[in-house]
Amino acid sequence: MASVRTDAAGCPEPEQLIANSELEFVAEDEFVEIVTNFSMPVLRMMGGEFGPFQAQHPMQAPLWLAIALHKRRKCRIRPPSWMDIQSLQRTLEEERESEGEFQPLPFRYIEIAHVLFRECRDEETWDGRENLFRIRSLVEDIRMIRLHKIQTGLKRLERSALKVTLDNLSAMEVNLIRPFLTKSLNRYYHIEQKIENGPASPTTPVLGDASPAARGATPTTDGQGGRPVRTLRRT
Repeated sequence: MASVRTDAAGCPEPEQLIANSELEFVAEDEFVEIVTNFSMPVLRMMGGEFGPFQAQHPMQAPLWLAIALHKRRKCRIRPPSWMDIQSLQRTLEEERESEGEFQPLPFRYIEIAHVLFRECRDEETWDGRENLFRIRSLVEDIRMIRLHKIQTGLKRLERSALKVTLDNLSAMEVNLIRPFLTKSLNRYYHIEQKIENGPASPTTPVLGDASPAARGATPTTDGQGGRPVRTLRRT
């Protein structure tokens, strides 16, 4: 049995951050709206059943399937409503005005935006290249403001704050603070166990083990930077 790594104080060390590419891989299961240019019956795949597809009729599809069809020029992806310029501007203003609060956004908004920006660079998807640049800038501004709020909240926690409110965080934002929080919780647990029962066992479970390897499933990669990829396979 592998030994648990500990820090200088004897507390179990938290697991490393989950890679951004792995978070994007999970986010590709989120549904988006597409408009196909072909008709086809229900598509039965290992991940579920999708369709039927009807030309020029909008439908919901997982992001990974939408990207695969888009690359083959078989559909047009409609960005989610929260990525509308007016909606993003409103969210940005509210984030600036509410210093101690986070505005509600999709849990995987950063990953979804990154995938769409990377895979859909055509003007048709965004109704013009200027809109694409504007939307990308707004998403980045929102992300940076929220990151500053997280840093401010953690500094308050370091100063022995009794409560820090971090509601409405996204998956990637939670991933950023996970090592700090899990290490703090492990330290409290270690101290409590030491007071009650003496030194903690080296086999004490470590909080925060959420890596794909720990779940027994590691996605395949494309061999170029290790980014997980999906392959279309019908059952």
